[in-house]
Amino acid sequence: MEKGCFSQLAEREQLGHIASEIARARGWAERANISRRDSAVRRALELLDVLLAGHPTLVPRGDLERWKVRLQSTDADEGLLTDVEARLVKILSDV
Repeated sequence: MEKGCFSQLAEREQLGHIASEIARARGWAERANISRRDSAVRRALELLDVLLAGHPTLVPRGDLERWKVRLQSTDADEGLLTDVEARLVKILSDV
């Protein structure tokens, strides 16, 4: 998805796309395909950057920024991806 198009989506839709990329990354991690896992994590991080830039008053901003740092600075293992995905699903249910 083009970043310009993504930025036009509602906050909830943006969070859904990010959650989908994280779920995709977790699936690739389970299959031990590190290259594809890393690609999905990179896409999620790019989308997260657009979301954070476009919504300065986003309620779960602190959580999202912490996950961004963790995803950038560590090997995105299944545990981290599962945690991030679960939290995104929780945020989506609250939005």
